Amino acid sequence: MGSEHAADLESADVSTLPEGFDEAAYLEAHPDVRAAVAAGDLGSGADHFRYFGHKEGRAIRRAPPFEDTELLIGNDGLPIPPSDLMFLVTNGRDPARFQAAGEADLRAVRRAVEEAGLVLSKPDLRVLDWGCGCGRLARHWASEADSVRLHGCDINPELVDWCAASLPFGQFAVSPFDPPLAYADGSFDLIYGISVLTHLTFEEHYRWMQELYRLLVPGGIAVMTGHGPTMFPQVLAGAAPTSAAGGRVRTTLIDQEAFICLENSAGSNASGNVLTQNMFAHIFSPFDVRLQRPRYGLMGIHDTYVFVPKTDRSLQFIDFCASFDLSGQISEHSFELDFNEQANLSALINLENLHYPATIQVTLHALDGSEGLIATWTAPLPGRTEWTLIDQAYTFFMLEGLPAYNGLVRATLKVQGTHALDGTTLSFRKVVLF
Repeated sequence: MGSEHAADLESADVSTLPEGFDEAAYLEAHPDVRAAVAAGDLGSGADHFRYFGHKEGRAIRRAPPFEDTELLIGNDGLPIPPSDLMFLVTNGRDPARFQAAGEADLRAVRRAVEEAGLVLSKPDLRVLDWGCGCGRLARHWASEADSVRLHGCDINPELVDWCAASLPFGQFAVSPFDPPLAYADGSFDLIYGISVLTHLTFEEHYRWMQELYRLLVPGGIAVMTGHGPTMFPQVLAGAAPTSAAGGRVRTTLIDQEAFICLENSAGSNASGNVLTQNMFAHIFSPFDVRLQRPRYGLMGIHDTYVFVPKTDRSLQFIDFCASFDLSGQISEHSFELDFNEQANLSALINLENLHYPATIQVTLHALDGSEGLIATWTAPLPGRTEWTLIDQAYTFFMLEGLPAYNGLVRATLKVQGTHALDGTTLSFRKVVLF
């Protein structure tokens, strides 16, 4: 809320104030912040927004009411959220549209699961509405309350409080900006997130990929929506305003797949991204993407992904594994990986200052005394990017269906260039063992 943030000021990410921010309006909209400022725990409402409110999705003012929505009951017999909460979540204040759009999006989730050849009908279905907002989709589970255990989470405590008070058939909790969520491993049969990944950076995608894997039961189903190429024009239109406001436009390539992110207030609607078709599958490599449908979610402007864990083995993630300075026309280096009965491995390979074509060979040997060969993989490497506006370019590395192994493995990287590799640095990153 407000006062509990006071001790976190030194470590918080700072955002710029949006145009039109009004101190009095912000304090009026958020009584908890007003109380914290009055108690001297925070210097001002502006301080709260810059350090915390932008992450929590706080509105900078109360929206003019469409009607006295505090007293409205929807056609499903459930309360309608106050207009400022509807506005925060949907950028609109029409109760009828709020209900209809939520019902349509949940129906699209169900239809996508069916088209992926998967089944949701099981007793005591455990569902997580990740980024539940003020219950736009969650309210439409009410008729199945006897057979569905619904949970919802959101980074905005006001939205969560409203859901907890108004949708008694579900359990709702405030989620942190970064994982983990406060749920045990294997808690859910279905997790869906409508327009959640759309506001996360490349690095945050990898963090939440691990969390979704942890939370799903073996065979569990995830349904996510994201921005595909349809949204490229909108992202491009936002590039100049993002830079002018002190944000950043960041482009990452994996092979020929692109991830473009407008990094403003992280995690809020002010940030957005767009992914090409196979980028999602690269990042979510421990999952089998059963359906990838363009313009199929969030009223037809988002791409929809349905995916399930490829295995029930534990997942191990290493953000940065190894880095080597290359020399000569052929350069060879080794490092060790510790397998824990895992049989699959993916990673990103990056080369800085590679000026000419090259290939890489990755060889895995068991270090159990047998020195047995586990696998070999070879691929071409991308050339230089410093003359472009690309921030980072990677080669995607993937080995699947290896013999399940427990113990140390030596990974040997052999790079061969058409010219000398002096001055080139190779790094092995985003390693996923599963």
